Formats: sequence, structure tokens, C-alpha cells
Amino acid sequence: MRPKFTRGLLFFVLFFVIGLGGYSLFNQFFVSSKPIVTEPDEPAAGKISDVATAVRPAVVGVTNLKRGEDWFNQVSTESSGSGVIIDNEGYIVTNNHVVKGADKIIVTLADGNEEEAEIIGTDPRTDLAVIKVKVDNHVTPVKFGDSDKLLVGEAVVAIGNPLGQRIARTVTAGIV
Repeated sequence: MRPKFTRGLLFFVLFFVIGLGGYSLFNQFFVSSKPIVTEPDEPAAGKISDVATAVRPAVVGVTNLKRGEDWFNQVSTESSGSGVIIDNEGYIVTNNHVVKGADKIIVTLADGNEEEAEIIGTDPRTDLAVIKVKVDNHVTPVKFGDSDKLLVGEAVVAIGNPLGQRIARTVTAGIV
């Protein structure tokens, strides 16, 4: 009886040692003991400020003035947003909800000058609108990138006036 037990124990120990050795060799050759450290591909603060500086002259404030009446007299309401100059002729892209129902639209340029604008076209479905200011002075249009070349995981920057002219030209960075 003893030889069977000894032989079984011997086979168990032999397979255990072979398995332990194989595991050790596998870890030595196929599993790196040092973790791979990667740096995220985020824009440096200098790059974001460079983009903001380059685009700033094309970012405008858009103020929507509406007239209405309450029970006793005529009242004016005001709402605002932002837009971007897209060409040298004074065309500006903004959001439809910014200009919807406007009686008068005032555009505040980067230099602080205010110009009256007219609505050229709107698309409520995409919430886009095109407005135009008369360009007596020189305007600087934005230079668009190629969105087809933009990859998931790349950094993007949004510049605008989320709270109207009180907090103008804020910069927000994000990732696609």
C-alpha cells in the first residue's frame, strides 16, 4: 500500500514543481515587472492660451433685444450669447436660440465696439443661425480646422460668452 501512496505523492510534487517553474518562466519572459507609464496627450496650458489668443478677435458677443408688453406698459427684454466671425464680410455664426424672436441684435466685437446685426438665416433643428454686421472697420474671421482629421481623445477648446458680456470670452478645454 505504501508504494502507491508514495508514487502518487511523488507525481503530485513533480507536477507542482514543473507548474511552478513554468509559471516563473512565463512571468520572467512575458510579463513585464515594471509598469508602463504613459503621459496623457493633453494640451499644455501654453497651447490653450495660444489658441485662445489666436481666436479671440473672431469671438463676439450677441445681444438679443425684444420688445413686449406687460399689463401696464411696454417692456424690453434682453438675452445674450456668443458667436464667431466666419469671413471678412461680417458674417457671424451663432445659435438660433440666441437670436430667436429678436427685434434688434447688437454684436459686441472683440475691441468693444458694438454693431447692429441682421439675421441672414436660421435653422431651429440644428440650433444654428447666421447674422451679419456691416463692416466699416476690419474684422478678423476665425480660421477653421478640419473636423474630419479630429480623433477621439484629442483635446478641443471652446471660447464664448456663457453669461453674456458680464463674463465674456471664457475658455473651456475638453476631450473629443
